[in-house]
Order: sequence, then structure tokens, then C-alpha cells
Amino acid sequence: MELTKIKQIFFEVISTIPGIVNINNINGGDKSARLLDRINVKKENEYLSFYVDIDILLGVNVSSLVQEVSQSLHFKFKSSKYKIKEISLFVSGVIYE
Repeated sequence: MELTKIKQIFFEVISTIPGIVNINNINGGDKSARLLDRINVKKENEYLSFYVDIDILLGVNVSSLVQEVSQSLHFKFKSSKYKIKEISLFVSGVIYE
């Protein structure tokens, strides 16, 4: 499975989680970068590590959010040869709506 497909699966998972408003560029660079380019994935043999910088809505329980992302990703990759090694969600902003 190529890296673009892995990023697409991660994007599908994270975009369905309530409370996540935006995916930011983790390096703080170009704000007009494509969404998939804002998701960093590290592939080591059969292990995947995900790194993403997000904005969340005020009042969202971050612990529940991380747990939901983790469960969804493990389910999505269960039938593939890959295993999830690490998921790092960096919350860089809280949106008041």
C-alpha cells in the first residue's frame, strides 16, 4: 500500500470524528498545502506512525477524541499487513463556535 493511500485512509477516519475542525501543517509551513500533505506518516516495515496537528472545538474531550481515532484506525488497518505503532495528535488550537 502506498503512502498516499495510507494518508487517505487516515484522512477519512479523522474527518468523521466530531470535534475536529481543521488539520494544520505540522511544520507550521504553507497554510495552503493540500490536506493530505498536512498528514505525516512514517512507515517502518509493517508499522505505521501518524503525526497530525489539529484544531478542535471548545468543550471536546481530547482523551475521548484520541481513543476514537485510535480505535477507528486499528479497525481500518486490521485486514492489512500494517500495524499502528504510534498516533500523535497535536492540538494547536481551540475554536470557539
